[in-house]
Amino acid sequence: MQDDIYIGNIPQGTTYEDIRQLFEIHGEISRIMMHKKYAFVSYSNKDIVEKVINTIVKTTLHDVLLNIKPARKRSGCIDILVSFLAQKPN
Repeated sequence: MQDDIYIGNIPQGTTYEDIRQLFEIHGEISRIMMHKKYAFVSYSNKDIVEKVINTIVKTTLHDVLLNIKPARKRSGCIDILVSFLAQKPN
């Protein structure tokens, strides 16, 4: 089981705090990586991911339906690039 969730179709103006508030009710978040229209949320407990996917799959934020699914694992330099882009301020 993976410990990351992909959140796509994030509405413009969404903040880290918006994402944190939406997802932290399911368990302890270890990291949020956010870039314009998508984000990744990592949990400290891998078992939480399945619960979250099953619970909030049809969730809206600012009246926009989010695309929530397990994140695909990447490797090598793609991971580094994704991490770098996610940490850049908008």
